Amino acid sequence: MCRVGSDAIQAANQTMEAAFRQRVTASRAASPTPLFTDAASVQDRAAKALHLILVRRLDYRPQGASTVGNVAVFSEPAYTPFRTARLQLATPAYYREQTDLAPGIGDAHDGTLTKDSIQWAETVLSTGAVTNASISFAASREPWIYCASHYQRDREVHRLKDHFAEKYGYTAATKIRDPEAFAMWLGIDFALNLDKATDVTLGKFDEFCYGHSSYNPTRWPDSSGQIDTIVHVCHGPVHYEDNSGYIASQDDWLDLHGGPRAWFTKRTSLASQSEYRFAVSTLGDPVEPRHHIDVSAELRALTSAL
Repeated sequence: MCRVGSDAIQAANQTMEAAFRQRVTASRAASPTPLFTDAASVQDRAAKALHLILVRRLDYRPQGASTVGNVAVFSEPAYTPFRTARLQLATPAYYREQTDLAPGIGDAHDGTLTKDSIQWAETVLSTGAVTNASISFAASREPWIYCASHYQRDREVHRLKDHFAEKYGYTAATKIRDPEAFAMWLGIDFALNLDKATDVTLGKFDEFCYGHSSYNPTRWPDSSGQIDTIVHVCHGPVHYEDNSGYIASQDDWLDLHGGPRAWFTKRTSLASQSEYRFAVSTLGDPVEPRHHIDVSAELRALTSAL
């Protein structure tokens, strides 16, 4: 693994912000540009393949929200990260649409933003008689999610343990000692386990991106020099709100970065979960709503029983 330096990350963020600034600021409802916090390339010497891992730490909560302290996973004992051989990730659509999930795990609003659209409806209908209107948005392409929770004090983790044990039978708790490092290694394990031929469906633009990617293949003279897998990992606390803004005019429909914000927003009725998410995505559309990855020794070493 080769870590990308902080100067390169800063330069990439500046370029990205500049590219989207005009469009983003044109809409008062637009979500902020999600910036990189870490990046690395991973070389698979046996396969002569190179994978690019891009990490972002997100926090859509309002200013003044409590600092994220510790991060923990609550699960059945067999599925703890320090014990299981494979981790299960699932798309927001899976949590929205799977009917046999317990309430609170299954969530009809997972991965969506709901915005008040009374003003826009009045404009379209040319009447002032609209008393209630809202629009829910979901990303056209969603990641696979791995769910955890965050806490600061002992009494908070005790409350979470009781909540998940009593409501869902999740009697085991696992501490993630370094969420940023966990996000990176989750991305690495994901990249090394991904089969682009069967796990995702690549569109023409996805194929174009891979076809025009490049790296210096000096270590492997017979390799292609193209990046084999590009993986994005976003992680951070979930923001709980029932209204995510307003649609007052046509300009307010544009939200180029609304997808990540939707993945990290849930309704206030679920705030007791204090959720902390890891969202893993790559070029292409997921073929299956659930995805399993092998747990590496490096990822496992970042966890311990709580």
